[in-house]
Amino acid sequence: MTVTQTVANAPGAGIADGTDTVRNVEKLRFSDQTLSLLPLAKLAPAALTFASAPGSHSPAQTVTLSNQGVDPLTITAIGFTGADAGDFDQMGSTCPASGALAGGASCAIDVRFAPGTVGSKSAALQVTDNSDNAPGSTQTVVLSGIADVTTPSPGGGSGPPTSGGATGGNQPAAPGGGGQPAAPGGDGQPAERVGGAQPAANRAGRHARPSLTRLATSPRITRRTAARRGIRLSMRLGASTNVVRLSIYHVTARGQRRISSTVRVTASRRYGVALRDGALRRALKVGRYVVRATPGRIAEDLGPTSRVAFRVVPSPRSNVHRGPVPGGAQRAGAS
Repeated sequence: MTVTQTVANAPGAGIADGTDTVRNVEKLRFSDQTLSLLPLAKLAPAALTFASAPGSHSPAQTVTLSNQGVDPLTITAIGFTGADAGDFDQMGSTCPASGALAGGASCAIDVRFAPGTVGSKSAALQVTDNSDNAPGSTQTVVLSGIADVTTPSPGGGSGPPTSGGATGGNQPAAPGGGGQPAAPGGDGQPAERVGGAQPAANRAGRHARPSLTRLATSPRITRRTAARRGIRLSMRLGASTNVVRLSIYHVTARGQRRISSTVRVTASRRYGVALRDGALRRALKVGRYVVRATPGRIAEDLGPTSRVAFRVVPSPRSNVHRGPVPGGAQRAGAS
């Protein structure tokens, strides 16, 4: 075993008492491995590849973050960076968004590809932490995706596309059936029953994908308003939409960092919601932001993501008291 001491002993630490004492040791090197006493982050796999049609989304893939050290790993941010960061979503995570991961522990981050336009997309999942006792240390997973209109849609996870072709999962419901919400327990049924006794309209309504349109918010809000009221959103929801995941990302030169995420049960098809929890209101500093709204039948069965951008601007200064005009006041136009 090799012991590596990287800092000097503390004053008074050199005690000759006939025992062997190991102090201020950061790494213990054995013949077959190195054990770090410091927090040591590792992301796996190193890269992920996705494919999806524009306006749809791919199945989620999982990235594992592990702390291979002994001391707790402090996580300060999890987000996306790169030219196409807006085409990737973090669907769920067991990692503390702002907290500590114990030594030897691991957690999972679920990522999916939700492109808005055709083409090759690239970005990176980035975790910011204190790995190796270096605050601000970053670990990344390379993300690449192909957005092609010929890529079959996952259809919300309910099964393979219908006979309508590659985009069968996006076909509108038959008249008279798609306007009704799916019956309770309907998601547990097979994707399609050939020759079944159910009317075609009911089957079409069951497979109508959750949808969301007309997502809107105020394009500019002041810092004072954001701190007091949060933000307000409005949207129109499809008949199969029962929940909406709302995530807010802060857009910086280094990429997008998620600052808030919540799943809301919708109350109406014309849905308005105010996001004003204390943590979000404190996080809304001056800068650019993107809201991602993802509709679904349930929180685990989500459809395509819609986006809207807004900006938080400095609050205007209020002049409570104005002193007299130097040299005496004079009315405009007076001679």
